[in-house]
Amino acid sequence: MPSVQLPPALDRVLRDYEAGWKAKDGKGLAGGDGHLRALGYSTADTVGYIVGGYGYAPNTGDVGKFVLAVRKGSDGRWLIAADIDNGNGRRG
Repeated sequence: MPSVQLPPALDRVLRDYEAGWKAKDGKGLAGGDGHLRALGYSTADTVGYIVGGYGYAPNTGDVGKFVLAVRKGSDGRWLIAADIDNGNGRRG
């Protein structure tokens, strides 16, 4: 699927997530080079979501998919409220 361009405030959420992933910062971030791309998004008032794919190197294809639930704080900054992801592989 083609990527979609996010508004700058939502794109920052993905770039901050990538930076945390690379720095091995935060629980649940495995480290290494993670690359996220958005496939779709929606916001309404102070809540929203971003759906996308992830990989471990740019332009090498997605190895998994994610959904981020986002919430706008009182300072106007979008933050991740929940994250769900899984790999593209099948279990037999």
